[in-house]
Amino acid sequence: MAQANIAESEKMYGQFVPVQDQDGLWKVGKEESLIQLSNDKKERSDPICSSSGCDQYKHKLTPRGYPINYAVPKLGMDVDVAGSLANMPVAEKIVGKTWDDFGTDASKAKWANPAKKVLYDYNPELDGNMKDALHNLSSTEKKMDHEYKLIQLESDPICDSSGCNQFKHPDSKVADWPRDYGVPSFGMDRSISDSLTNLNVAEKITGQKWSWDSDKYKGFYKAADTNYNFAPKLDGEIITSQANLAATEKVLSREYNLS
Repeated sequence: MAQANIAESEKMYGQFVPVQDQDGLWKVGKEESLIQLSNDKKERSDPICSSSGCDQYKHKLTPRGYPINYAVPKLGMDVDVAGSLANMPVAEKIVGKTWDDFGTDASKAKWANPAKKVLYDYNPELDGNMKDALHNLSSTEKKMDHEYKLIQLESDPICDSSGCNQFKHPDSKVADWPRDYGVPSFGMDRSISDSLTNLNVAEKITGQKWSWDSDKYKGFYKAADTNYNFAPKLDGEIITSQANLAATEKVLSREYNLS
């Protein structure tokens, strides 16, 4: 393709010949198109620009709308880094060992991440449940002669038991979607069916019938009895960030507003 383009250009402008300048650099072009710009140096003219220069393609200068090249106050070393450096000599004294093997070949091999060597399958086969769902969806659409579009039908926790009356939408003037239509039954979910089958097999293997005793496991879910702290103290990094932000605003005499 490049040779064909060169041949076509040579038909229009003449043969391209290599020319070496005084610095030893080779340039390829039509010899007579080289223009004399100084006593001892030749450069090719750019055909897309006029003799006055490439002024027609200048970028427009538009205001950025935000400040640049402003001073940034130095707030010192990050508290996490400073804390880690301070904790290291204390820990070395406690264990009686200096940590000096970090960065060595042996250390890199010991702490290498094996996941980086894994050739991941970025186009895996769909899960069996997904295949069943897609098949059932396709069968339903075919039986109902209707394309199923996702609509949220789950319960909304922000509403009370009487319903979401406080956030009612205005009545639609174009309610043209089907409602109250029949839904075909595809039987028990495969996961539940498999669990019941596996339970029977496990009972035969162990020779014991599994009987669920609900009273025995009352209070097993401890999270329900946990008194959560809904007004926790801010994390140390957040506190430090807020202090740094206040110091920066004071140094620059400028309030930082998120927008």
